[in-house]
Amino acid sequence: MPNGELGYGRSDTAAAFEAAITTINDKLHLLGEVSFALVTGDLSDHGTDEEYARFKKIMSRLALPYLAIPGNHDLHAQGLCR
Repeated sequence: MPNGELGYGRSDTAAAFEAAITTINDKLHLLGEVSFALVTGDLSDHGTDEEYARFKKIMSRLALPYLAIPGNHDLHAQGLCR
């Protein structure tokens, strides 16, 4: 979601996403060797540059490399999904 907006007008998805990154980083030592994280779409809600920049900023805290796969919201913004 764009900065300051709530998902469906009520859910702070960025806070939940940031909490998930913190939990992964905190528990990583319990998992053994992990090569990378796979993030499956949707990476954004509307496919805007602002949303992708926010996604990238939050993901920069992850203590692992990651591969992000776009979802239908991401592809829709590019005119690739109807």
